[in-house]
Amino acid sequence: MKIKYATPLLALLFQLMCVLPAFAQAQKPPLRPSEEAMERRRIKGEYTAFRKKIVALPQFAEERKRIPALQRQNKGAQIKVIPTIDSTADTDDKNLTGYITQVIGDNAVNVYEITYNRADGTITQVKATGDGEKPEAKPAPAKPSKAQATKPKKKTDDDADDEDTEEDEPSAKPGKKKDKEEE
Repeated sequence: MKIKYATPLLALLFQLMCVLPAFAQAQKPPLRPSEEAMERRRIKGEYTAFRKKIVALPQFAEERKRIPALQRQNKGAQIKVIPTIDSTADTDDKNLTGYITQVIGDNAVNVYEITYNRADGTITQVKATGDGEKPEAKPAPAKPSKAQATKPKKKTDDDADDEDTEEDEPSAKPGKKKDKEEE
């Protein structure tokens, strides 16, 4: 009995094995991506390379060094320096425009404008926009020298009068001692 059902079952499995891979291959997407997808990847790669080059600039490092002073000046405001790429200004196919942006609280200001050559993969121009907040340099408080700190104050006439009145007032404890000594 078992052999009777095994032969048709094996024949059915063999037919399914031959037919199923044909359906699976028909539903797979093509191995080569479309031209649009390739273009999007290329542009995304250029943006990433440009952003990394902005972060490597010395002007970006200078702006990052100013963050602690700006935080002290603008108490409680969150301060960031970030690279920004302007993708809407892509009318020129050869260049990209980017900025070093200073964000203080809700206000964002472009501090430097940067031009990137797509063909060479290099930054061609870094221009200061003149915007952005510079930390105010506060002069350090003058510390008294050791010689001035150790010198005693000279007494003025007003100070001498104050000390005399303090000595004239009898205190409670010495007065009690005097009373006891008299008895």
